[in-house]
Amino acid sequence: MNDALSEANLTGFYMRPRLDIPLLLSLPPEDVWVTTACIAYWQYEDIEEITRQLVAHFGKSFFLEVQNHNTEKQQLLNDRILRISKEIDVPIIMGCDSHYIHQQEAKKRDDFLKSKGMCYEDEDGWWMDYPDGATAYERFAAQGVLNHNQIMEAIENTNTFLDVEVYDSPIFNTEIKLPSMYPAWPQEQRNEEYKRLVNAGWDDYKTQIPADQWPHYREEIEKEMQTVVDTGMADYFIDNYHIIRQGKANCGHLTKTGRGSAVSFITNKLLGFTEVDRIAASVKMYPERFMSTTRILQSGSLPD
Repeated sequence: MNDALSEANLTGFYMRPRLDIPLLLSLPPEDVWVTTACIAYWQYEDIEEITRQLVAHFGKSFFLEVQNHNTEKQQLLNDRILRISKEIDVPIIMGCDSHYIHQQEAKKRDDFLKSKGMCYEDEDGWWMDYPDGATAYERFAAQGVLNHNQIMEAIENTNTFLDVEVYDSPIFNTEIKLPSMYPAWPQEQRNEEYKRLVNAGWDDYKTQIPADQWPHYREEIEKEMQTVVDTGMADYFIDNYHIIRQGKANCGHLTKTGRGSAVSFITNKLLGFTEVDRIAASVKMYPERFMSTTRILQSGSLPD
């Protein structure tokens, strides 16, 4: 799927990344599930022929998706889907157009869209929360297109997604994984390389700092370096150091500003990631916003 999406961005891009039929059919049917998704799928004149091509390729991995919006467009579409399902023997499956979990959160999304100057007129009458099974059934019943057995079939078929193989692969564990310029080095050696780069940066920068402030800078630098070492994040900084140097060598330049969390490490400046010195800044910055041992080791979240 990542390969197909990458190809859509590289060779299929026109206003947006586009997937054509041959690219869709390049996906292995035994490893993916495909559904017809929302109303937007049905906008093409030859969509029923396209659907037959997809069914022929994906077989039992392909579903016709019904949704329970109580609108005329969705009612007409569900009726059409039921006809096609019977004609070509393809199962139906319930889908949701969820933009939030609970219905009471609708106003927050509306406010967000208004703040962006966005308006989707076709959403009138749509359910955009994430309902439980009983609520989903009630909505289909109110819609009045699917009968009891069809509603139950659509809902039950969503359990298909629970039937997956358990792969014994490091891809699926929860460990933080970082690319490394030095994969053969033990972590201790990468930690030392990271500290060497920071210290070299400090040696260059401290000539611009009054000597009486050096102890304070050094204390903050040591704290940040210790956080990086304790969390095993040295590769993150070594990689960025060389990426940004390469960017500068190719005539790139850093802006004079930066995001608050990302510039809140003084060591990021010493490594050349930012022009901001958080210690000298007039606004107080908090290194914990960028990264901390709690955030990395307990939450599994990378630095900003």
